[in-house]
Amino acid sequence: MLKILRKKARDTNISVNARAAAKELIVLSRKPTAVKRVRPTFFLIGAMKAGTTSLFNNLVLHPQISEPVSKEIRYFDFHFNRGEAWYLAHFPLIRSAQKRGETIAGEASPSYMFDPHAPDRIKRFSPNSRLVIMLRNPVDRAYSHYQHSVRYWGETRSFADAIRIEEDWMGEEQELRIKDPQQMPVKRIQYSYLTRGRYIEQIMRWDSVFGRENLLILQAEEYFQKPENIMPKVLSFLNLADWQPEQFQRLNMARYKQLSDDVRDQTYDYFTESNMALYEYLGKSFDWEKDRYD
Repeated sequence: MLKILRKKARDTNISVNARAAAKELIVLSRKPTAVKRVRPTFFLIGAMKAGTTSLFNNLVLHPQISEPVSKEIRYFDFHFNRGEAWYLAHFPLIRSAQKRGETIAGEASPSYMFDPHAPDRIKRFSPNSRLVIMLRNPVDRAYSHYQHSVRYWGETRSFADAIRIEEDWMGEEQELRIKDPQQMPVKRIQYSYLTRGRYIEQIMRWDSVFGRENLLILQAEEYFQKPENIMPKVLSFLNLADWQPEQFQRLNMARYKQLSDDVRDQTYDYFTESNMALYEYLGKSFDWEKDRYD
C-alpha cells in the first residue's frame, strides 16, 4: 500500500511538503499502537550522497522486509526528542507484517553515520543491529553534497571557497554537537563537505560500539555500476533469502558542471591520508585514486 501511495503522489506532482505532512499525519495516528509495531533491526547509516536512497528503495521491495512510512526517519539524531513511540509508528503492525511473510524491518538515514550520538542510541534501542554503510569516492561525494547545498540550502560560495574555510569552523561545531545532544548546528549539517568524507573516523566510532562483524561496508561505485552484484551481499548480511528486483532504480541523480582540475587535485590531496587509513582497516583498496586522472 505504501508503495502505491508514493507512486500516486509522484505521478500527481504532490509537493514534497505536502507528502511530508501526509506522512506525519499517518505517524501521529499510529502512535497509540507503537508497542504493537515491528522494531527495526537493520540500518543503512550512510554516507550522505553515496547511493543510500537507491539501495534502500530497491531493498525494501524484498518480500521479507517491512517498509516504513519514510525511508529517512532520522530519529536517532534529528528527532530523538520525539520519543520511541513516534519512531515505531513509522513501521507496520507486527500482526500485519507476519501475515505478509515479512520478517525484518529497517530504515535508511545517511545522517546517522556522521552523528556522534547515533551509535549509542541505536545500540540501546536494538543491541544486535546490522549496519550497512555505502562509501563513495569522497571527492565526488563532497562535490555532490555541495551541489545539493546550492540547490536546497542557499549555498552561494564556490566549492573552492567553501572547502578552503571549512576546517576553520567545523571543529567548534563538532564539539558543540558532542557536548550538547540538543544542539544541531546548521553549518555542520549542511556544509560539511570535506569532514563527512573522512570515513575512517566515523566508521571507527560505529565499530567501537557494534563491532566489525555487524558492519557491512560497500563501495558506492560498484553498486552504481552493478547493483545485481551488491544485492546478494546485503541480503546475506541480513540473513534474507536470495532475491533481485525486476529492475534496479537509481534515484537522486543530478547533472552539474565538473570540478576544475586544480580544485579536484587539492581535494584528492586532502583525502589521501584518510583514504589510506580506510583501506588499511578494510584490508583492501577502493582504488578511488585512479579516478583522479580519468
